[in-house]
Amino acid sequence: SVKVRNLPYPFLRGQPLNVQTINPVTFKSREREIGTAVEKVARKSCLENMALERKLALDDGATADSDGFVSVSCSYDMGWQKRGRGHNSSTGYGAVMGLTTGKVLDF
Repeated sequence: SVKVRNLPYPFLRGQPLNVQTINPVTFKSREREIGTAVEKVARKSCLENMALERKLALDDGATADSDGFVSVSCSYDMGWQKRGRGHNSSTGYGAVMGLTTGKVLDF
């Protein structure tokens, strides 16, 4: 059990909270649910950011090609997780940011 310390309530100091920890399997299940929802919101945000970047490029004088594509300036950054001294992790991340807005366009 967890002990409460340094609280402004003297009657709680040193008392166990009797809070149970979450089961690792339950935690992983909830993490997957939340991750899916977060990714959905992030993708929607990227689409909105791309539309804004495209609009600003057109306002600045860019023209669309025959397929309707507009060239926009962007920057890409990436990295990967490192454990200890090794650089062999297969877990990586990357993001494309629009230079005009600074917002993430894709990940």
